[in-house]
Amino acid sequence: MPPTLTEHQIDTLDDIFDADKASALRRMLTAGWFRKAVLPIDAIDKKGKGLLSIAAFNNAIKCMKVLLDAGADINQRDKDGDTPLHWAAGMFHTKAVRLLLAAGADSTARNKNGSTPLNWVRTREASECRTLLKADMRARGMNVPDGPVMTLDELRQKLNREAVLFRSKAAQGEAAGTQSWLGRVTWQHPGEKRPVDTEGTPLEPLATLFVRDLPYVPALLRGLELITIFAPQEAWATDPEEEPRLGCVIRGYASTEGLEPCDYTSDELTPCILTPEHVENDIPKWPDCGGSDELWEEICEHEIIRGRDYQDDIYPADYETHKLGGYPTYAQGAPDIPEGYEFVLQISFDENAGLTIGDLGNYFFFYNANEDDWRVYADCY
Repeated sequence: MPPTLTEHQIDTLDDIFDADKASALRRMLTAGWFRKAVLPIDAIDKKGKGLLSIAAFNNAIKCMKVLLDAGADINQRDKDGDTPLHWAAGMFHTKAVRLLLAAGADSTARNKNGSTPLNWVRTREASECRTLLKADMRARGMNVPDGPVMTLDELRQKLNREAVLFRSKAAQGEAAGTQSWLGRVTWQHPGEKRPVDTEGTPLEPLATLFVRDLPYVPALLRGLELITIFAPQEAWATDPEEEPRLGCVIRGYASTEGLEPCDYTSDELTPCILTPEHVENDIPKWPDCGGSDELWEEICEHEIIRGRDYQDDIYPADYETHKLGGYPTYAQGAPDIPEGYEFVLQISFDENAGLTIGDLGNYFFFYNANEDDWRVYADCY
């Protein structure tokens, strides 16, 4: 097992790599640093990332040469299976990519998700990186096309996912039967109460969703008839590492038999009826937020080789609203969600309900059917 870097070593290396101080790094590797022990060439950080990967991430070219001369493993993998070339490519560092390839880095190496370094280069500004990687992959015997293989229509068909959008309309009066709501919870088990946070403050009734009779339901939720959601007033500001559900309480009911009516409303939100709308052409709002490496390679080739623009030529419609299924419409990029959890639901900012989630933000709900457990993520612009 390679030795793990100490916090002091990490801080020191951050400074060294940021300024590309090759002489300081060489001293750490050969004589120690301020009476500290010599830095092992195979040392890793807490995520398993080696020195060469850290240097490549920072585009510290001189330091990378020192590490290679000292015998660093050019294909050393971290806990996710990523190599130094993955990190150089992912940051679009053309000089670092060229250096690693010249030193023999494996351009065909796949991480635990099956992604090669080329799959991490997804911007037209990094076309030179892509050209270098493609040439090396071909030299290693891989068939790497130059230009898109699919037409735009074929690409859209591959990306398309079914979803049910929910359109909101402010409504008053008694809740009716199996009506879905935003800002209102209308059913519960006998004995269930409105949940409270750790300080005893009642959570806001965020949504009631009857899923049984919808025209489309994600496979993971087909065992449920009803979902109710309660949330803190500012769940979006909660740290997901401390609160995996952002303080939300999500109740899933396999049957509505035996449930009793309730009527939890909010002083902060205007109750809105949610009307379902079935769509079959939901695709990610941004590249990199869904789909496979194969599809994103096609998008890159259309943009770089054909001069297409994803937003103008591929993205068909803006479905940034409440939805069941489809793709999450991230503002800040995909979060790190544990394995086994899949995106199933999105609740968005809503002017009709007065629901604000930061600046035009969204709640994203991920479900693990095996564990009957939820994760919640939020982001905004």
